[in-house]
Amino acid sequence: MIELKRIKDTESSEFEAVERLYIEAFPPDERRETEIMKEKIMCGEMALDGIILDETQVGFITTWDLGEVIYVEHFAMEPWARGRGIGANTLEILKKRNEKPLLLEVEPPETGEVAVRRIGFYNRCGFDTICTEYVQPPYGPGKNALPLHLMATGNADVDAVIQNLHYRVYKKSGCEG
Repeated sequence: MIELKRIKDTESSEFEAVERLYIEAFPPDERRETEIMKEKIMCGEMALDGIILDETQVGFITTWDLGEVIYVEHFAMEPWARGRGIGANTLEILKKRNEKPLLLEVEPPETGEVAVRRIGFYNRCGFDTICTEYVQPPYGPGKNALPLHLMATGNADVDAVIQNLHYRVYKKSGCEG
């Protein structure tokens, strides 16, 4: 059975497992510094859930409540746990937990086979592409902006969502109000 377990203690062994997978799964331009991630979790701006299968943490998902949507910022599974339906079940749990549409960024299909498979996975999980001319701002100094697509599980005002996403997730540091 799959469950999501909220992780608030950034000094715990659960967070250490998340931090290791976060660094392994996402290249530097696609992640913030872990100290900033810790700050955002500790002050409640970002939610972090461990993905638990039979009492074993097999991945994690980070989310932001942006008002009209829940933004899925990072979603990663241990390599050995991939392809077993755990990711699809995780997104289903997240959809049931929230009445708002889910939103996420994904690499464009022209970037390669992995991106094509990832988009197909999200399509099967109920996501549709809502914006193909999107640029993810850099996560910090020395990091690059990335051309991505936005996908969502429901209707949203794309321009308002992008403005809120850029302000809340990428422009602020620490726990500003």
